[in-house]
Amino acid sequence: MAMKKNKNKKKIAIGTAMVALSAVPVGYAVAAGTTSVNVNIQAIVVTSAIAASQNQSLNFGAFTTGGAGGTVAITPAGAATYAGVVNSPTPAPTEAIVQVKGKSWGLGIDMSVTNPSVAVSNGTATMKVNQFNISTIAAGPIVTGIAMTAPSVAVPIGATLTVGAAQPTGTYAGTFTVQVGYQ
Repeated sequence: MAMKKNKNKKKIAIGTAMVALSAVPVGYAVAAGTTSVNVNIQAIVVTSAIAASQNQSLNFGAFTTGGAGGTVAITPAGAATYAGVVNSPTPAPTEAIVQVKGKSWGLGIDMSVTNPSVAVSNGTATMKVNQFNISTIAAGPIVTGIAMTAPSVAVPIGATLTVGAAQPTGTYAGTFTVQVGYQ
């Protein structure tokens, strides 16, 4: 600081003042104004997020009734159990297989047979199909949390056919509905 004499011979201090300035980050309001920023938005629409189709029919094979009636049970693994009826070697019984296609995002799928008891028919003659098992023998007609580990997953389904006493011969056919959705 420099000293200077004035007329009264007193020393007066003359100095300079320093002002410190700091930078204000972009996007923050300052006392003298405002600022704004654009933020990007993204959305992805996926076609056919989930789809299901029949890959294999549920087939109880061929058998004879013996006049007393009985049951044919098919496991989800395709194994058949006959009670009160005698199986024929061909055609071989098969489990149903539903092919589920979707995104393997780590989500599970829920699957259910929408009617737990359906009829198969040959003209006016009918037989009942029930006790559906999705994926495992003990799973039942509703299963939750099937892992979508790949974009396409095959899910097996078994069921039981009830054969009446003196069931008329012939080929019986019908359908059942499976509902599939993400958890």
